[in-house]
Amino acid sequence: MAQKNKNKNKLLTVILVVASLFVFPLCAASKNVNSYTLDNGLTLFTSENHSVPLVYIEIAVKAGGVAQTPETAGLFHLYEHMMFKGNELYPNAAAIQRAIRNIGVSNWNAYTEIDCVHYYFTLPSDQLENGMAFWNAAIRSPLMEEKEFENEKKVVLSEIQGDSGHSTSYISGYINSTLFPDAPYRFDTAGAVKVVENATVAQMRDMQSKFYIPSNAALFVGGDVTPEEAFDMADKIFGTWSNNGNAAPELPPQPSMNPLQETTKAAAVLNTDATGRYYDIIFRAPDLGFDEKDSYIAAYIANLLNGEKEDFLKNMLALTRYEFTNGDDIQVSYNPRRSGSTFTIQIDPAYMDDYLVDEVLKKQIPAVVSKKYAFTPEKKQLIVNRMKAGRLRNTQSAEDLLSSLRSWWAISSADYYFNYYDNIMKVTRDDAVEWVKKYITGKNPLILCTTTTGDYERVKRNIAYNVGSAAAAAYTIEEHVSGFNIIKKNKDSVWYKNKKFEPDMAKVAKETAVPQKTKIFVPSQDFSASKKYMSYEPPKVDTRTLKNNIPVYFLHDEDKRVNYVHIGVRGGHTYLESPEYSGLEEALFELMTISSRVYNQETRRVLTSDTRSSFYANTYRDGSIYSLGTTDLFIKEALPIYLDGFMNPSYTSGLYTTGLYKAVSNCIQKDITPAKSDPMEFLDSKVEEELSKNHPYEKSNTMTKTSYDFFTDGNGLKKWEKAAQTLYNDIIRPENIFVVASGNINADYLMGELEKTLGTIAPRSSKTSKDKKLNKKKNRDNKELQTELAGVVPPYTVTGEDEVFALNTIPEDTGHAVYIVSAPAESDPDYLPSVIAASMYKDLLYNVVREHYGVCYTPGSYVTGGKASLGVTSLYRMSDLKHFASHVREARDYLAQGKLIDSIDKNGKYELSSVEKHLQSYKNAQIIASYSSQATVQDMGATIVYNLLAYNEPFHNSNFSSLIHDISAKDVVDVFKKYWVDAPGKWFVATNEIDTDIVDFD
Repeated sequence: MAQKNKNKNKLLTVILVVASLFVFPLCAASKNVNSYTLDNGLTLFTSENHSVPLVYIEIAVKAGGVAQTPETAGLFHLYEHMMFKGNELYPNAAAIQRAIRNIGVSNWNAYTEIDCVHYYFTLPSDQLENGMAFWNAAIRSPLMEEKEFENEKKVVLSEIQGDSGHSTSYISGYINSTLFPDAPYRFDTAGAVKVVENATVAQMRDMQSKFYIPSNAALFVGGDVTPEEAFDMADKIFGTWSNNGNAAPELPPQPSMNPLQETTKAAAVLNTDATGRYYDIIFRAPDLGFDEKDSYIAAYIANLLNGEKEDFLKNMLALTRYEFTNGDDIQVSYNPRRSGSTFTIQIDPAYMDDYLVDEVLKKQIPAVVSKKYAFTPEKKQLIVNRMKAGRLRNTQSAEDLLSSLRSWWAISSADYYFNYYDNIMKVTRDDAVEWVKKYITGKNPLILCTTTTGDYERVKRNIAYNVGSAAAAAYTIEEHVSGFNIIKKNKDSVWYKNKKFEPDMAKVAKETAVPQKTKIFVPSQDFSASKKYMSYEPPKVDTRTLKNNIPVYFLHDEDKRVNYVHIGVRGGHTYLESPEYSGLEEALFELMTISSRVYNQETRRVLTSDTRSSFYANTYRDGSIYSLGTTDLFIKEALPIYLDGFMNPSYTSGLYTTGLYKAVSNCIQKDITPAKSDPMEFLDSKVEEELSKNHPYEKSNTMTKTSYDFFTDGNGLKKWEKAAQTLYNDIIRPENIFVVASGNINADYLMGELEKTLGTIAPRSSKTSKDKKLNKKKNRDNKELQTELAGVVPPYTVTGEDEVFALNTIPEDTGHAVYIVSAPAESDPDYLPSVIAASMYKDLLYNVVREHYGVCYTPGSYVTGGKASLGVTSLYRMSDLKHFASHVREARDYLAQGKLIDSIDKNGKYELSSVEKHLQSYKNAQIIASYSSQATVQDMGATIVYNLLAYNEPFHNSNFSSLIHDISAKDVVDVFKKYWVDAPGKWFVATNEIDTDIVDFD
């Protein structure tokens, strides 16, 4: 436990003695974390962080995939859904949805994972009692109504079937069936179709009785709350939760540590235009539920082998015959679990053979771990420092810290997390040598080759060019993955189609345990809906100015050890010559993150790996941001490389320099490739392609099909390199640039480094001959350009018939849809009412489309924002392609009449109320959600950067409260009717080619 002061420690001691609880000490790395165990066995973890007036609450149960049998595979997943269908406090899904809204929840979700099932949300800290009471009732008293249960089974089945079409699903299914042949069902949290179809409420109650008990659960509470407050509330609300006479369930027998009789080679061929081929060499590794000590050794070895300056990478890169490019081509990882851990060496050679595997397994790894230097105190401390830097960056907020702690609690215990670094430091060379013998040497791995149809076609083209078309025609996909068996969907990857794992109905019938009923706590405090929340006061900012008038904003927090520096540049679509250069600015800033004139890609890669720092960029409609994230230990190492990337981007390719081609390739992977397989990305691209025609946003901030075709055709790269340099000269001007630094970085040091770099950028006048030439085509000088950038963009025009697109990565009988309308711009008085309307509409869609009709897994509604905006209605994973549109219209009509759904009566009819009645809760939700943007130094800096880009004001939303509280119910309904009802809209639907004729929009 972090010790703050003596008085607080005394107070905690008194509390613990009186309540017969215990608190265990935590290491210094776990500052502000406390742990208590209630009399009923429930563990409480708290983390105090008063950055924003929010509190994070999560409840987790050690269950999920690891506890499944062939008879229960998928039931934890189904149970997770049923926790939101009604309980003793809130009798149905509509009432639960209303309660979530009324207590001011800004973010909520639930997941079934391999080692646990967990539920969480974030809400105002003055709603702590309501928040804890909500999860208490949900986890202890789910109603499990038969009608609701049968309806939710359809939703879960659509999720299972929807997942089956994704490459990640069938690849992981194959891996699990191969490495865990006796129990692949433990690693499939979605579940088996037949098990879910035949599920009963009795099974749910049996599961609740045995797994959903306090001795098998943990509660995580953090943020704007003291440990004492959290403990008192937890004891009052959860203290009566019963274990039903059960102890925490024991872990099932450990899966085989030597599952393969021989080395197994398999290939996954992804249907995408992306190119590339890599190999995963996968071994079974120590399970934390059975051999905790070996897991620390595994983690140390993985970090040692991944070290950029270590012998393992050097020796591997020296194998020139395999043409490894750099250390990124060789990655080692340990994936720890309670049961079912793996150790993976991922490699990306020019080609693969058995010698390479033998070289990795039998020589390099044993050789490295036998070196004395690899286990000196200095070396171990260096490795631990890297690991700590990664944890620091990933656990900045109470929410991040507690969710990280929960993941370790689930696979082992909190002690494992708290004592992690101490135990890593205890690893010896002898430990490592024995570990390699036990888990690597002599063991048979699974070697998985992952390639693409695009890579196959690339090789065929090369063969045609070098050898001839006849040779290319004879080149088959089997030859492309020679020596590897191609994984077939369903046949190789769906475990429950194997008769070996047929459910034993006799075992199902015997599961009849019923949980003990106990009194559920009823909260007494007011809901947030009865209050009027205001915007949180912006943080104090110290503003300085470089000699060329570039402003630098400092958000200083001396308690933080993480630092972020953001360079913002006002740019945007108006700087682009034509749609063929869409994504040029995105690629330019991506280029800054890759390499520069002084520091090549390899130097950057080594630095980011060794220091857990990152260089990253984001491009928006109005400009771009180039960012550095690092800890205070490494800021002076990272900053010079970061600044050189901005000042001296390297456009052309060369030795260890990838240039603009690599930057554009990265953008293609982000913007183009997902649209070829991911249904929602695919639909987004179709919407963008159609609505942006003849619109200013046709020149997009990201890559489009038009710019992709232009770049990849003929002299596209040369044209883009020239255009990128012109764009850089056009936008990198002091009047366009600002810097935001957040964390505990020394302001004087940063200003000195910035003066030597950004401070040397001279103001540019359009009087120069070069600028006159650049601006001739645009017929405007820079001042006029800035005026246009700050001006109004015409709204989108939505016209035409509804469209259906075929995408065969979507399983049969399922689909995805978006309905698009033109929406008000952010500067329009209608914008904020439209945001509230979209939030209300989302809740109606949830209650009508999902809960009542079971049409889709996740419905949504939102407004995109910006100078030209869209209103989007989304239906993710539909299971009813014939009636979805009519059900959406039903939800739409309620809001058009000024009605919302509060609950459902005993006859299954909606209990309706007015927009006026609940308007305040929706206003509060928008304000409360804005608090999270100040939860971490990273979030605070990013918020200021975006405000400066879009509005040239760091705290543009400081008057947000007054604007949003002035909105009336009539404003919301009128805006909804104006844009969602009366204005033209259009459906875009993606489904399997077989199902395109089934889609009905009536």
